[in-house]
Amino acid sequence: MKIIDLSKINSKNYQKLLNRKKQNSKDVFNIVNKIIKKVKKEGNLALKNYTFKFDKCELKKFKISKKEIKKAIEQANPKTIKALKIALKNIDRFHKIQILQNNNGKLWREWRAIQKIGIYVPGNYPSSVLMMGIPAKIAGCKNIIMCTPCDKQGKISPTVLLAANLVGIKNIFKVGGAQAIAAMAYGTETIPKVDKIFGPGNKYVTIAKIIISQDIAIDMPAGPSEIMILADKSANPKFVSVDLLSQIEHGQDSIAIFLTTSLKLAKQIARLKINGFVGLIPDLKTGIKFINDFAPEHLELMTKKNKKILKKIQNAGSVFLGNYSPVSAGDYCSGTNHVLPTNGFAKSFSGLNVESFGKWIEVQELTKKDLKNISKSIFELASIENMPKHAKAVKQRLLC
Repeated sequence: MKIIDLSKINSKNYQKLLNRKKQNSKDVFNIVNKIIKKVKKEGNLALKNYTFKFDKCELKKFKISKKEIKKAIEQANPKTIKALKIALKNIDRFHKIQILQNNNGKLWREWRAIQKIGIYVPGNYPSSVLMMGIPAKIAGCKNIIMCTPCDKQGKISPTVLLAANLVGIKNIFKVGGAQAIAAMAYGTETIPKVDKIFGPGNKYVTIAKIIISQDIAIDMPAGPSEIMILADKSANPKFVSVDLLSQIEHGQDSIAIFLTTSLKLAKQIARLKINGFVGLIPDLKTGIKFINDFAPEHLELMTKKNKKILKKIQNAGSVFLGNYSPVSAGDYCSGTNHVLPTNGFAKSFSGLNVESFGKWIEVQELTKKDLKNISKSIFELASIENMPKHAKAVKQRLLC
């Protein structure tokens, strides 16, 4: 990794460090757009053709049968079941505290879950099933559609099926890629149309979600995984190295950035040959500024002032404090969600949470006295905005 002294860099090169490499080429957009149009027009036929083309599998049925789910459960390793149940318990506990009612007797909000949601699991990622399925269930989503790619034999990961069964997801389809996103967005003879789509994926899936977002809601724009670590001389170089390397496992285009005030640490970490750089900073304040400008998906703080620094972090998907809070814990079973905004979207998006799966309805119930108390303000504002009937709707009630 290259060492860059952030105190000596000019504004142009600083901006270059903030700009991720563009993954969404015009060619990819054209390919995905064609797939979406085909699925929209031909439905299941297009899904069969694309599954054969991309997954080398000639499917007759898309929906996972009860027999397949039962077989996956029976063949599951007890250790796997135990690990999934621990993760489920912690994720469930963390997400259950997120829905809070607000009712003062006259003005309040009422929670409503989204009617139909679609979740996309890009392969053998049972953890992603838990991360999306658990908050969806807590939110109250009754109809959950799940799509995931199959192998050449038409099978999907039995561990993914096991995780789905633990969460209670029953409508599972053997469809992957951009075609799966299109199927959930517009519906086919077999796969129902949903109201919002969730889940990570490759650049084709990401582009598909961006295209269909003109018609239905999506969770967030996504991109390659990112990890940024801010450290002072107290950090353990072994922990830093392994954490940076862990996120590169997601793919060659994943980004790893290490910011440190220690030249010794910088030189040690620079030996890693991975996508990213080491940023040498004169002080932690410079590091905090770069973090907020970059808005990383994952941020680890390995300093003597973690809590103090955390208060100054404005933009990050998920933050991990101290030597014993690796991103791996959040990726699997500490309880926080691992579906997070990337590509700088942490400036305006939160990580996936219970509220992602529903919406609030605002309610008010005023008495005649309540209405009279605010009537003068209503009349004044209605007059300014030239809305006389707004004022009349109030006056009529006060005369009765």
